[in-house]
Amino acid sequence: MKKWAWILALYALAALGTWLGWWGQHWNLQQVGMEMKPPQAEAWFGTDRLGRDVFDQNLQGIALAMLTGFLAGGATVALGTILGLIAAGVPRLDPWFDFISAAVAAIPGLLLILTLGFMLGPGLSTVILAIAAVSWIGPYRQVRAECLRLQESGFYEAAVAAGATKPWLWRRHLLPHLLPLCLIQFSLYFVYAIKVEALVSFLGLGVLDQPSWGRMLAAAREDLPEGCWWPLTAATVAMFGLVLAVHRLSDSWQALPEQEMDEGTLRSGA
Repeated sequence: MKKWAWILALYALAALGTWLGWWGQHWNLQQVGMEMKPPQAEAWFGTDRLGRDVFDQNLQGIALAMLTGFLAGGATVALGTILGLIAAGVPRLDPWFDFISAAVAAIPGLLLILTLGFMLGPGLSTVILAIAAVSWIGPYRQVRAECLRLQESGFYEAAVAAGATKPWLWRRHLLPHLLPLCLIQFSLYFVYAIKVEALVSFLGLGVLDQPSWGRMLAAAREDLPEGCWWPLTAATVAMFGLVLAVHRLSDSWQALPEQEMDEGTLRSGA
């Protein structure tokens, strides 16, 4: 787990340094005579057909991917959690939320995201809004089911019998138990948002004023026939490393409750 946490920390450091202007700021600098150069000392990841440094472009892609993952993944989980709490806590609204979630889920998610992208135009805000508006169904259903289970527990029923209000019950009894679930859901939708951003950028609907992994992959369609493989490799390896690190950490977080349960069983048996 520590190894993957360190890898994710390196990605976060690369993104932070790019946001603060420490590195990756010369991605659009066209160097005459350096067009389509393979990796070398002057350009670690090589250059593209315009002589721009692929390493700097990749740093910009990492920064954009991390920002998209945090904002879109966070918005998705927050929206799903809020609606799940309301649906489980207000029975008269539950059928309406179920109907809306079923209607949204009936449309293929990527198709709906692309449709919203065409309607709203390219940009980071469009990507985040489209992902959150379409992807909240998963967290909503998970949170709703967990809330219904918790509401049948003894401590919740005792609090209700004592006259506790719903906001107090949500804050003191539901949200603390939902935190591990929300963390796992966030890690999953963090990765999902990165993949979707790469796809929409590949199709020209993402961020247009800075490099992204999707735009680098789109440019590779013209680069590969001319033997320029390094921009595609840089973007693919960087995306693979980030996705793998987050998935591994998510698997570790999911295993923690089972380990704690096993340890508790052993202590009780002793």
